Amino acid sequence: EFRPGSSGLGGGVTACWGTSSKDMFFVGKNGSISHFDGTTFTKMASPTTKDLRSVWGTIHNDVWACGFNSSTAESVLLHFDGLSWTEVDLNTVGWIGVGKHALQSIFATDSAGHKIVIASGSLVWRRTDNNSWRSDSGYVPNALGGNSYIGIGVRGNNVNDFMAVGGWGFAAHWNGRTWKKYDELFNY
Repeated sequence: EFRPGSSGLGGGVTACWGTSSKDMFFVGKNGSISHFDGTTFTKMASPTTKDLRSVWGTIHNDVWACGFNSSTAESVLLHFDGLSWTEVDLNTVGWIGVGKHALQSIFATDSAGHKIVIASGSLVWRRTDNNSWRSDSGYVPNALGGNSYIGIGVRGNNVNDFMAVGGWGFAAHWNGRTWKKYDELFNY
């Protein structure tokens, strides 16, 4: 049974992900991270105090979390290797930071023999296997013009089948080669 405050999240849960009901990760306000083993919530050491807004993984020892501080617009990207959470140097990812673009969603999948991690906000960055991060932002049709973008989150089934969704009914699908925007849903 979950009781507010029992996890160290103090009612500030913003997202959860797990491999099963006995292996769940919860993230929240002020960098809070807890693990649920089916019986007990255990607070985990977090390398950040920024609000975590999203968590996703492929297996217990490959979990990602991201978020940002609304007051300072500073983003954070974390990785859990099964032992500890570490902060990813955003300079290795892309144009993320104060006055630039914030991270609000993370998605990971392991399919077709490839592991993919997608970090998104107003722009999208993708990492395949353990290669360098690359920007998919020029391909995702979420630009509004004037250097303004729709904030998006990504979820899917595998490396060749995922969706990006955001404000004003924005929805686009990646089929492994191209993005298709669903204009019939978009109302800007």
